[in-house]
Amino acid sequence: MSQISGVTDLGFDSVILEGDARTIIGKLSSPAIDASEISPIIENAKALVSRFACCQFRFTHRIANRTAHAMAREGRGVLQDRFWVEEAPSAFSDLAAADRRHLEPP
Repeated sequence: MSQISGVTDLGFDSVILEGDARTIIGKLSSPAIDASEISPIIENAKALVSRFACCQFRFTHRIANRTAHAMAREGRGVLQDRFWVEEAPSAFSDLAAADRRHLEPP
């Protein structure tokens, strides 16, 4: 979520955040104050996304979320924020196409 400031700096006013942890998506989507042990993380995330005019949180099954996991794996060792606004590397584009096939079979 620390990348939110970079995304708003690019001029985006709306964002859709997807995740495969249904509990976390539920906590982020809820207007209620979270009382769990991860409440500081949830409240920080809610504060960051409040900078957008529109923000949606969506649950996606893990099988359709391989692209996000691959991007997170690659980004672990990177010390600076990176954003792909138009063209993602082909390895990620191929994974995203496969993920879409799980969500929208032919």
